[in-house]
Order: sequence, then C-alpha cells, then structure tokens
Amino acid sequence: MDCTFYNPTTAAAQIWSLQTCQDLFYGNWTELHGGDESFLPDGDNGPKARMMVTENTPMEDFYYYSKVICPAQSFRDWLLTDTGCLSLLDNGLQCFNETSQRPNCTTWGDNTSSCEPYPVPSDKYSDMFSAFMQDNTTNPTSRLTNYDTFKTQVFMDDEFEVDTDKAILDDFSCRTIDEGVLLAMSAVATTDQDFAQNYEDGISLYDKWDAWSAQMRSVGPREMAATAQVSNGAWAFYVSAFMRMSR
Repeated sequence: MDCTFYNPTTAAAQIWSLQTCQDLFYGNWTELHGGDESFLPDGDNGPKARMMVTENTPMEDFYYYSKVICPAQSFRDWLLTDTGCLSLLDNGLQCFNETSQRPNCTTWGDNTSSCEPYPVPSDKYSDMFSAFMQDNTTNPTSRLTNYDTFKTQVFMDDEFEVDTDKAILDDFSCRTIDEGVLLAMSAVATTDQDFAQNYEDGISLYDKWDAWSAQMRSVGPREMAATAQVSNGAWAFYVSAFMRMSR
C-alpha cells in the first residue's frame, strides 16, 4: 500500500489516529460520530455497549492505558516528557513549554496551531517516531520500553518491490524510517468480556464493534483509507455463525 492510502505522518492522520484510540474507550470525540448518538458512552454502540467500559473496567485513565495499547497515544505522551523534548529540540521543533504559548492554539490543531508538540510535522515524523521507539526509558508501571511495548504492533520491512530498472514501484517515501518501510501500525483493545457465551450475544457484540469501526473509518482522512478492524479470532467465529443463521 503506497502513501496514497496509508500515510500516518500527516497532521490529519496523526490526530485521527489518536482521537480514534480515545473514542474507542471514552466515546468522547463527538465530531467523529457524524451526529449519531449511539456512539456516545451510554449509546447502543458506545464503549459500554462494546464492553470496553464495565463495572470491572470503569471509565478512568488507568483502565484506558491498561485496555487500549495505542502507539499514537504513547507517542503523543512521550513528546511531553523530558526525553521527548530533547528529541524535539534535536529536530528543530518546539517542546510543550513553547507550543502551549501559541496564540489561539487548540488541542490538537495542526502542527502550527496545536497547543502541544503533537502532531509533529510530516517531514519530521520518521525521525521523531524512530527516537520514540529507540528510547530506552522504561514505563514505571509496565517496566517496558517503547520498543518492548510496540514491537508486535509496529510492522517494518526493509525490502522494496522493484522493477527491471531497479526503481521502486510504489511510493513509500512518506513512511520510510531508518531505511525501512513502515508497513502497518496497530492499536490493540482488550474487552472486559468472556467469550464463553451464547454465540448470538457474540454476534450482537460484533455488530456494535463493526458499526463503531465503520463510523471511525468513514470520517478518517483519505491517506488512512487502508485502516481495518481485525481481531484475535473470536470475531471469525461470530461472523461464521451469523452467515449460517442467515441462510
């Protein structure tokens, strides 16, 4: 997939990726809902209905970070740290103490009007994300580095498809990091739900997740059109069951 349909480096893509992760748990980014109140916290397709928020998993930041492992969220948070600030300065960018003073700034505006260093300019994204992944600082809660946390969620390849003239067939320049190509980046959400249940309930839960993800993709920037929702295998069972019931 070339840069036309997968380019996570633009300001719009960075903001949408972060807002999607947050809306997944909080149901708070109403501008992504297209006026559909079913995606609000108590709505039919909201985080409570999708089993992200339950009695055992209240809508609190601790559980958000425990249940939603999101590279965009952690990258944004890292930019606000001292280590992130040093990397920003090394790349000629402003830290939070400066971006927060921008006149009429918003959270998150583009990379010239945001009150935060996030989103970073597209031409600096590769260097900044590489520094984020290589930071050896450990998370005080998980005791993991950024690499340890996201090594199974950030997919890279150093091989390019070439034609007979040794020219790269597709344009991956937007997401070339450390001489490799960023193929995909995934956010992982863990629901508070036991799948040892009536499969009809599982189909209903799948439908709620499908509706939410379809809405998020429908308002995403064109350069993130390749985004998809996948699962650890449970959805495959429910889709198969639904297909059998529909015959």
